[in-house]
Amino acid sequence: MAMCVGYGGYEVVHHNLTLGGLVASYTYVARLFDPLSAAVDADTRFIRVSASIRRITRVLNEVRG
Repeated sequence: MAMCVGYGGYEVVHHNLTLGGLVASYTYVARLFDPLSAAVDADTRFIRVSASIRRITRVLNEVRG
């Protein structure tokens, strides 16, 4: 996000991009990163749940056997 604003600001200063274009591109990048962040968070949760299930299974097997 910082790179988007930094480079966009550079382009605005050099009159290669309008301020509205910078705001629009920042908004598009933000909208792109929100679902990606949610997917990474879901993957992290899935990994934690799998580890917890393995531990529970291991404890139950020890108690039974």
